[in-house]
Amino acid sequence: PHTNTRFYQGELRDEEFLEGCLAIIARCDAVLLVPGWEGSLGTQVEITYAGDKGIPVYTNVAQLLQ
Repeated sequence: PHTNTRFYQGELRDEEFLEGCLAIIARCDAVLLVPGWEGSLGTQVEITYAGDKGIPVYTNVAQLLQ
């Protein structure tokens, strides 16, 4: 979802972008976090959402290979 909205800053409210991101995450098999995710409140919501849906969340590519 991160790159899905990268050129649309200010076009919609953050809540609307987050709603779209959660819709994308709902269709994913896993979530891979990018560096700097710790500073994003939206990412915190996405992590919680993924966990609630049983979607695994990884902090690095090596975890995907285990």
